[in-house]
Amino acid sequence: SSEATVSQTGDDNVSTIDQDGPFNSATVSSTGDENVSDIDQTGEDNVASVTQSDDENVSTIAQDGENNDATVDQGGTLNDAFITQDGINNIASVNQGGDGNTANISQTGDNDESINTQSGDGNTATVTQTGIVGEDSTITQSGNGNTATVTQTDDGDDRDLDGDVPPAAASIITQSGDDNTATVTQTSQSFVDPNSSTITQSGN
Repeated sequence: SSEATVSQTGDDNVSTIDQDGPFNSATVSSTGDENVSDIDQTGEDNVASVTQSDDENVSTIAQDGENNDATVDQGGTLNDAFITQDGINNIASVNQGGDGNTANISQTGDNDESINTQSGDGNTATVTQTGIVGEDSTITQSGNGNTATVTQTDDGDDRDLDGDVPPAAASIITQSGDDNTATVTQTSQSFVDPNSSTITQSGN
């Protein structure tokens, strides 16, 4: 079994959780002040969730294999969030509400998905998805420093592990106003649908 829950309210918060297997889960909630959090999971039913509301935020989640999932929600100030997933049913989400923003999601293999929403201020988002089968990414940044980079590649095989043709890579980036920049690189193969990318930038 494995499971861990941490809840901290105010001041010099720090949290580290390290799990190995098999039915992992981890939840951290820090409310205010110097927040930092680190979750590291390896193997089986991984899930991790971090919610930090305001102040110095930083969060790092690293997962390894099976039913991955990871969610970070930081409500403003100096944000940072890094999620790294390795294989099987990946999903990752980062939601940071303004201020220093940076988010970095890296997924490798299987059913990838990535959602990243940062509202205002320092924005930067980098998503790297590598491997066959999944790939899907959505970045939404509203105003200010914007920059978004998505890289989607497969491993050179034209079929997934079940012999099916992998889906095409898809990417959606929406940035509203200010210093916009967006870069998308897609090299995934699909004999059924072409890769697709949609970028919408409003102003500046």
